[in-house]
Amino acid sequence: MRESNTLSDYFQDPINRVSREEAMRHGNEKTEFETGAHRDTDEGKGKPSLISPVLIHRLGVLLSKGAKHYGADNWTKGMPFRRTLDSIVRHTFLELAGDTAEDHAAAIAFGAMCLMHFQEGIKSGSLPASLDDRNPGLKKILPSILTSPPSEPRIEIRACFACGRAGYEPR
Repeated sequence: MRESNTLSDYFQDPINRVSREEAMRHGNEKTEFETGAHRDTDEGKGKPSLISPVLIHRLGVLLSKGAKHYGADNWTKGMPFRRTLDSIVRHTFLELAGDTAEDHAAAIAFGAMCLMHFQEGIKSGSLPASLDDRNPGLKKILPSILTSPPSEPRIEIRACFACGRAGYEPR
């Protein structure tokens, strides 16, 4: 059997599966509970218990509607990043406008979930890298757009104390 890089490899590769014992990873640090039970540390493993149950419920409702229309797990096949990001932006503007025709916040969360899933899929090789059709040129201009001061016209008032004339110049 081959060595597994991640626990998800165990579930995604039915041909070269490793046993659950082989797939489990244990750190050197352990936690002892008041009951005497021991467990490896949960450091760096994330805290899914901190995810809002409202998010889980509303996202689940949206996914259920999508499964009826497109088929269960259709979204896991991957979509171009720009198509997903366009949807997030549209739903963001509709949410900002107060539109209540659909659950825009859940749609935004769905889009974010898709992007994360696609990124991991590309990294693991289970999805094609061509899905990442983002514009790399934006990386160059975004810092100046997002951090520049507002572009309001400035007027500098000048006065000549020798002759008493005053004037202004746009800057």
